[in-house]
Amino acid sequence: MELIEIGKMGKPYGTEGLLRCFIADPYLADFLDSEFLFVKLNGQAVPFFIEGAEGDGNGIHLQMEDIEDREAASDLAGKIIYLRREDMGEPPEVTPSDEKAYTQWLGYQLKDLTLGDIGPIESFEELPQQILAVVSYRGGEVMIPFQEQLILENNPADKTLLMDLPAGLLEL
Repeated sequence: MELIEIGKMGKPYGTEGLLRCFIADPYLADFLDSEFLFVKLNGQAVPFFIEGAEGDGNGIHLQMEDIEDREAASDLAGKIIYLRREDMGEPPEVTPSDEKAYTQWLGYQLKDLTLGDIGPIESFEELPQQILAVVSYRGGEVMIPFQEQLILENNPADKTLLMDLPAGLLEL
């Protein structure tokens, strides 16, 4: 069974077991048509039946079978979401220069040329002027302009993204 990474679980939402999740735009239709998804737990692909999903690719509130409270949802926070290849349509053509393709970078470890490891890309905020990557950094979150000219190297094999960030950006 071939699993395709389509997004990432975010934080729990409310007390009823809802999770906020982020699905890469090219996979959104397949996700919304699916009856279940997979999450890897202890190295094993575990299926979860989808009871409901509301929202768009920038923040879906997801309800899954047997996830009924905040504690159960917390166990899945930050996990990568997969679908089976056989349950999907044609593979999307995704390139870094596509305006909406930025969600393919969810979960990538962001590194700066000068500072080294910054943290994982948790989500994206789309503003009229630019796209901002929300990155976990030193126990908090920072927003980093996600612009092609700042990206120096993309390594899909180990899911890292090397950027040359403007000096002082992380201190704002």
